[in-house]
Amino acid sequence: MMQWIVKFLILFILIWIERLIPSHLSNTGFIPDLVLIALIAWLPRQTRAHGMVAGFVGGLLQDLSSPGLLGITALAKVLACAAAGSLPKGRFRHQTIWIILAIVVAGAVQQLVFTIVLRGYGASGALIPLLRYGLPQYFVTIFYAGLVGIFIDYRSGSGVGN
Repeated sequence: MMQWIVKFLILFILIWIERLIPSHLSNTGFIPDLVLIALIAWLPRQTRAHGMVAGFVGGLLQDLSSPGLLGITALAKVLACAAAGSLPKGRFRHQTIWIILAIVVAGAVQQLVFTIVLRGYGASGALIPLLRYGLPQYFVTIFYAGLVGIFIDYRSGSGVGN
């Protein structure tokens, strides 16, 4: 139980940081999806179902902290964690490789969900925000996820699932 409380607090702090830092202060102009990075970094040590619950909580917190459709980010994070959690964890020697692969898959699923839901909701130009904001943020998130993976490898000295 304490582990979930700590994860909830970490997600809350990451969302606060995402909202606090204006995009013009970042080097690229895009802020990485810190919540998705944290969720993916936690996945190797938990079951897929736990990752999906954490994804729902993280997505719901993001939905509550921003204007827009309530539940779209929660849905996207659940499906992203489900897709990333399906990847084999024991095949890679270093966690960095798995985290980068998982963030590529999870980020793609998340952007696909956003595009489909916005398109269904009636946003006729749903592909424009994807190309203008979604893909650059996706690549920035992949870069930072790689840095997190390198840090985790350095701190733990072990591969994924060990």
